[in-house]
Amino acid sequence: MTTDGPWWRIGPDGQPKGPYDVDEICALIERGRILCSDPVWSPVSGQWTPLDRTPLLDGAPSLPPPVLALAAAALAYAAVVGSVVFIGTGDLFDPKNPPSLWGLRFLWIGPALALTLVSVALVRVARRSAARLRRRRLAAGLRMAATCAGIVGGIMAYGSLIDVTTTPQSLIETARARYTVEVVPDTNRIVVSGGIGYGFAQAVQAALDKVADPVWIEIDSTGGLVDEALQVARAIEARPGATVVAGMDCDSACILVLMGGTNRLASEGNFLGFHASSNVRAEAERFIVLGFDLDLYLNEDQADAYLLRRGIPSDIVAESNRRGPQSVYYVAVETLLERGVLTGLADPPKE
Repeated sequence: MTTDGPWWRIGPDGQPKGPYDVDEICALIERGRILCSDPVWSPVSGQWTPLDRTPLLDGAPSLPPPVLALAAAALAYAAVVGSVVFIGTGDLFDPKNPPSLWGLRFLWIGPALALTLVSVALVRVARRSAARLRRRRLAAGLRMAATCAGIVGGIMAYGSLIDVTTTPQSLIETARARYTVEVVPDTNRIVVSGGIGYGFAQAVQAALDKVADPVWIEIDSTGGLVDEALQVARAIEARPGATVVAGMDCDSACILVLMGGTNRLASEGNFLGFHASSNVRAEAERFIVLGFDLDLYLNEDQADAYLLRRGIPSDIVAESNRRGPQSVYYVAVETLLERGVLTGLADPPKE
């Protein structure tokens, strides 16, 4: 078989395309428009033959895979993914003294946009490299790896763009949270009030260590940090016979603390406010395809799992998530008592 042309190839629509001379075929390979394993035809060969089984590529020094470009794109991708993960951990700054709101937003938006661009570049370079590989399995593996990396990068970038709408503001508000944890002398009673901020779990644990069982905890809070509240809830859960009393305000993360108690009380006529985690947007704003909710998948919530395990009905959790973090879902104490969330009524607070 010779390289004499003209040559034809199969186009994206499945129809023969051509005619091409040898240089044009090589140019198509360079641009990733044709793979080395794609079939080509010429009057000389008289049959469709995989490109890598023809003499067309023999002695073509211009067609080695762009290894350096692929390595650079892969390193850039790894670096940007690492930066997105690192920023998400919150270790880049002191959470008690975060940057300005716009500074935080830039920290989320910048890497997300960079990850989008780098992911696209990696996929394009990888596909161009795969187009020049004569080993079909290696070429297919490279294309698959690049596609997977692109999908992962896209999902991470999307997750960061979700977070930028809520997380920076939440971080600012949490840094300003103030709370008090007091042990009533000569009793097993602990009184907690204020926003659940950093160090809250440590402060409550110190108070728990000072009192005997069964401990009695009164909490009045509009919520705050989920991680801190979860630690407290689990610490209370470990204390046998613990009673937690919800104050006039007990919303969001406060309910986690409440649910840690064996006995859970609230005043008649009051309402408890259920609230989605700050990184779960309202349902109308989410990316949902064929019933798959990408927002909830990316933000698998330990708080939701804990609430469900401790007896919060799934429809209440679902409704709070449907509304998103900007809306509180208030449920009457009487309803929660009927559904087993609360175990009893507390005496109304004294004026």
